[in-house]
Amino acid sequence: MLDWEKEEFEIEGEASNGCEGLELILQTKPDLVITDITMPEMDGIEMMQKVKESDLQPVFIVLSSYDQFELVKSAMQLGARDYLLKLKLNSDMLREMLKTVREELGKRGGKAERKRERSVWETQELRKVFLKKAVLGSLVHMESDGIDPEWEDRPVRIIYIVTNAQHVIGTKEEAEKKIYLDTIRNLIEDICREFFESCCIEWGNGRFLIVCYDQSRENAKDDSNMMAEAIIDVLMQYSNIQASIGISGKVTGYENYKEAYLQAKRVQDHLAVEGYGKVSFFEDIPETETLSRRGVSGDAFSAEKLASICETLHLEELEQVSGQVVEDIKENGVKLDNAASQCVRFMCLLEEYLKQNWGSRYKGVNINDYMKRLYHSDTISEITEVFDRYTEDVKTFFAGQSDNEQERIVREAKKYIREHVYENISLKEISQALFISAGYLSATFSKYESIGVANYINKVKIEEARKLLMKQRLKVYEVAFQLKYENAGYFAKVFKKYTGCTPKEYMEQK
Repeated sequence: MLDWEKEEFEIEGEASNGCEGLELILQTKPDLVITDITMPEMDGIEMMQKVKESDLQPVFIVLSSYDQFELVKSAMQLGARDYLLKLKLNSDMLREMLKTVREELGKRGGKAERKRERSVWETQELRKVFLKKAVLGSLVHMESDGIDPEWEDRPVRIIYIVTNAQHVIGTKEEAEKKIYLDTIRNLIEDICREFFESCCIEWGNGRFLIVCYDQSRENAKDDSNMMAEAIIDVLMQYSNIQASIGISGKVTGYENYKEAYLQAKRVQDHLAVEGYGKVSFFEDIPETETLSRRGVSGDAFSAEKLASICETLHLEELEQVSGQVVEDIKENGVKLDNAASQCVRFMCLLEEYLKQNWGSRYKGVNINDYMKRLYHSDTISEITEVFDRYTEDVKTFFAGQSDNEQERIVREAKKYIREHVYENISLKEISQALFISAGYLSATFSKYESIGVANYINKVKIEEARKLLMKQRLKVYEVAFQLKYENAGYFAKVFKKYTGCTPKEYMEQK
């Protein structure tokens, strides 16, 4: 692939398997060993282990495929300097690696000791640090050491790649995660080189930024689109990673990189609603199009509604309300953070009311885990998937409580009372609706609700009265009439019994 002598290296020998390789290494004591991992007779991992036991310390570079993360991890633990992906291996990558190795050998004072020079790898790392500062708007002055000064005057686009890599590798060990993310970055860099001069920066949580140059040439936008689509396709094909890509407008000058980043980020906010697999440019998003900062619609759910659902364990209502939350988030174009906050509010209220009503019988779910997954989601579809999994867990509890016939009767009675709160309700009417005797209903209800049926009816009516007094600002006699009390005086007496104050005092306090 290249002229080794020109790169200041001499080939000491070649071997076709691990056994021959080990013998050759022990005989020639080389500075550098480039080895495959999978080989006949003795694999690269075992060969490295035996070399290490011999006290020789050559620099090892391993060749790997996309599906050999476990083996690469083992090689790194044995001291391998780096790894190269065989499918993308080319002469430029080899030259870059050799310069890095030459620098390391110069420090060691081995056979290939050379005058120290800045490696391509080192220059690129300096460039990434510099560009990251520019993107974040934190450059105090021009730090041009290691940076091509001509770049400042060249039009660039910032390309923001969001992937689901963190969800795919969430359970892996840290060393393995690093290898996995490095491989994804290498894939992205290899594809970008085929289209533009560029620099890829890992942005955390499975996200990457590309500073993409040569945007002044003809058809640059079309090439950027082709490059982005190729990245999406290759990440899915080789790593089973989904991605979406937002591309900024063209800018010139380091001081404008932050604005380009914010443009690309805005595109990603737009793409979060559509999901992975999409590419979009900042200039293609209408200026009037903005994402909603509001939450779900006001009547999708309320604390009172969830309290009633948890008290009666009404499965159909839970499904209806949770479904409405998901529908509103999707249809209203809610921003990611607001969508997650709405889901968390729903979950916290539901957990609180279930524990209030069912005590130790409700073991609860790991809500912290669900919250973490919600706030680490990169698309609306991921948020709604997490939310749906939570509601499925809660519905399992609802279904598990349906075996006890007496508890079912109490839940049905409570449901009837809440649904008919604006009517005259009596023990007889409820028992007829449930097709049981009034005496059996009274005894069963008191067994699970110590205040009894009559007091429970008044409790629910007074809860409703408080809402009417505050939200609709009705007069006391109007509330009494709507809730079917005999007169305002009797209503005021009952109200004070359950709240500790009269309706008028309640309104004044509030």
